[in-house]
Amino acid sequence: MAAGAARRTFLAVIISLLLVGTAGVSVWLMASSGVFSLGDDQNLPSAPGAGPSAAEAVDEPLPFYGGAVYAPRDPFEPLVTVTATTVPGETTTTVAGQTTTTVAGQTTTTVAGQTTTTQGNIPGTKRITLLEIRDNDGVYTAVVSIDDVTYTVGVGDTFAQDFKVISLDSDSGVFMYGDNVFTLSVGQSIIK
Repeated sequence: MAAGAARRTFLAVIISLLLVGTAGVSVWLMASSGVFSLGDDQNLPSAPGAGPSAAEAVDEPLPFYGGAVYAPRDPFEPLVTVTATTVPGETTTTVAGQTTTTVAGQTTTTVAGQTTTTQGNIPGTKRITLLEIRDNDGVYTAVVSIDDVTYTVGVGDTFAQDFKVISLDSDSGVFMYGDNVFTLSVGQSIIK
C-alpha cells in the first residue's frame, strides 16, 4: 500500500510542476507580447510596425479592381412597389429604389436622385394602354391607346390590325395579340 501511495504522490508532484511551468511560460509570453504593457514597451520583433496616424494619412483613393458597386438597401423595404395613379395611361413602378414612370410612350427613370427620360417605344414593338372602360347600359367598351393612337372597341372587335378584344369588365379587359392572350387593368400598359 505504501508503494502505491508513494507512486501517486510522485505523479501528483510531476503534474503540479508541469502545470506551474505551463503557467509560467504563458505569463512570460503575454508579458513579451505587450498584454501586460505599462506603456513604453516595444513591440515583438515579428509584429508589424504601426501605420500612419490620422494626421499622416494621405488622401488617395482605394484601387478599384472591377465589379459593380451597389448602394446599401433597406432589407425591410419591398423590392417591387407598383403605385396606382389617377392619370389615364400612366404607370409608375418602383424596384429597389429605382422608379420608372411611363406616360404616352415617354419613360422617366429615377435612381438615387438621377433622372433619365427616354421618348418612344422599342423599335418593332407596340405599346398598348387601357385608358378606360365605359359602361353603356351594361355593354362595356374599352378606350385603348396603341402607340398614341386611340381606339374605342367592344368585345369581339379587332383593332390596330393585330389586336382583338376577348372580354371586358368594369375595370379590366382581356385582349389577344396574335396567339398571345393578356389582361390589362385601367391605366396599365404593356409592350407587345
